[in-house]
Amino acid sequence: MLREEGSGSRRVAEEMFKNHLFTPTKTISMGSNETIKQAVMAGMGIALISLHTLPLELKTAEVSILDVIGTPIERTWYVVHMNSKRLLPAGQRFRGFLLEQAAPGLEKEFGRYLTARTAS
Repeated sequence: MLREEGSGSRRVAEEMFKNHLFTPTKTISMGSNETIKQAVMAGMGIALISLHTLPLELKTAEVSILDVIGTPIERTWYVVHMNSKRLLPAGQRFRGFLLEQAAPGLEKEFGRYLTARTAS
């Protein structure tokens, strides 16, 4: 199961398939991560999906992370704003929060899943 055509997640998945000379025989396109998760939990197939979308499903063991060559795929996120506009105080605080807390927060929530995969 893949995100819809034109989505960044779909593009990353297709690039990973291309890099590993793999072509799925069947794919289903879905418009949201939630729809993909529900389909996986219903036994309809497997998916390549962002780890940060799975906290509840991993805690309740509704899904499992598969050890697949070429994964995990790391993506870079950026905090951006219009250069011509000055950030208001709330925007400045939010930007600071993201820069200071996002990486540690994601590591705290999901680090054990990545550590377990890289240790094997």
